[in-house]
Amino acid sequence: MRTDCRFRRLIAATLAGIAAAATLAAGPVLAQNRIMCSQPVEPTCVSSDLTYEDPQRVKRCERDVENYSQSVEEYLSCLDQKSRAQEKTLKELRQQFRCNVNDDVDC
Repeated sequence: MRTDCRFRRLIAATLAGIAAAATLAAGPVLAQNRIMCSQPVEPTCVSSDLTYEDPQRVKRCERDVENYSQSVEEYLSCLDQKSRAQEKTLKELRQQFRCNVNDDVDC
């Protein structure tokens, strides 16, 4: 039953990533912000009883958790970069709108 639950989480995370990519391609403002961040998948070994029956599996799981931790840090950094890029795009869009409203040729 645990494996089925983990598999569903993995599929859900994959589908969420695909949906996010499709959303990026859909909007005119978002299409300019092409930073793609891949949400890391949690290591399944942590919740597996088999992991703790063998010291080698424990070590492997420990490496998986450390890799996951690093991936989460990279993901958060990517989201921060994406957020800043989106704010910049919004600022530029607002400026362009103001220029067009005021018929300002110097913009």
